[in-house]
Amino acid sequence: MVIVGAGQSGVAAAFELRNAGWQGSITLIGDEVHLPYERPLLSKELLVDNFQPVFLFTEPDFVRANITLVRNHVAKILPDEHLITLKTGGSVGYSKLLLALGAEPRTLPVPLADKARVFTLRKFDDALRLREALGGARKIIIIGGGFIGLEIAATAASNGKDVTILEAGARILTRGVPEQVAALIADRHIKEEVQIICGVRITEIQHNEGQTVVQTEGDGAFGADLVIAGIGAIPNIALAEAAGLTIDNGIAVNERLETSKGDIFAAGDCCSFPHSLFENQRFRLEAWNNARLQGEVAAKNMMGAAITYSAVPWFWSDQFDCSLQIAGIPTMAASEVQRATQSAYMSFHLDRENRLIGACGFGNLGSIAKDIRVSDILIGRRMRVEPSSLSDPSFQLKFLLR
Repeated sequence: MVIVGAGQSGVAAAFELRNAGWQGSITLIGDEVHLPYERPLLSKELLVDNFQPVFLFTEPDFVRANITLVRNHVAKILPDEHLITLKTGGSVGYSKLLLALGAEPRTLPVPLADKARVFTLRKFDDALRLREALGGARKIIIIGGGFIGLEIAATAASNGKDVTILEAGARILTRGVPEQVAALIADRHIKEEVQIICGVRITEIQHNEGQTVVQTEGDGAFGADLVIAGIGAIPNIALAEAAGLTIDNGIAVNERLETSKGDIFAAGDCCSFPHSLFENQRFRLEAWNNARLQGEVAAKNMMGAAITYSAVPWFWSDQFDCSLQIAGIPTMAASEVQRATQSAYMSFHLDRENRLIGACGFGNLGSIAKDIRVSDILIGRRMRVEPSSLSDPSFQLKFLLR
């Protein structure tokens, strides 16, 4: 068994193969010098002080599990020969191959001055460079009002930085987050003196007298000590595309995470898949939980199981002292039901038959976590729910599970 990509999905698959009883060899190939680590911390704790990464497993763990961890870059996949070649030379044969290639940050599609200080964040080394730069910065600009940009903004503002967010859309979090929830998150940032400007079209990024200057169309110029681009990620598909695998917003897989080429699977941020809970629509999910679960399912299917991947999507993000959690796909809903208390806001999203297909909560973690967990179960069971029960703050959702 060979796995290319040593992030959350690839590592989960490698250890699941052993846990599920695979006795043959397992080779895990990653292109970073570090041991595999938790990525969600990169935009939070790792940006401040001397916080160190949290490794998924230690070197002795890999030795005990008899998993060969190779730090190298893959040059080519040869499906007909069941072979991959390495950039440093040599090749590795496989009986089954898992591509857990992840994604890369989108780059700004505007002219960029050579000396402009523009950063992206995806890997541990990115976080180290950004942390060092933030240490001497007073004013920063974040381009993009998505999750990564907002998490960095919250971290920077909490550490005394002057933060401005420039967002191209009409509001922050236009993908996957209801408008009311996005407004609450924006208000929380504004309360911490983060400036949010929407509807901005950036024309170029200059360098002028030690400052990085963002030029816009109609909104003037914004100068800062550094700029962080958080405008989304694109799946790493180059290897798969060159090998002739079908591409559809990522490496296209079926419900069992099999690609269009025999004995090759894909999992995590790099792949798109049909979801049985949502009319078999095809999704590509950039989420920690999805990467982990898909890695585990792919491992079992590589061993001959025929498991359909049908986990309810779940995502979380921390913003200052508040938590955002999302279960399901709220954007597919036909109707929305809101529930608000002093410590949290919840929105529930129903299809035309009042089946719960999404839930979103923002506020105190303890106030939303239980409702999101119950919502996850309800979505997975495709249960019809009475809207009045969802809107009543005094009604405990757990009673719907009886």
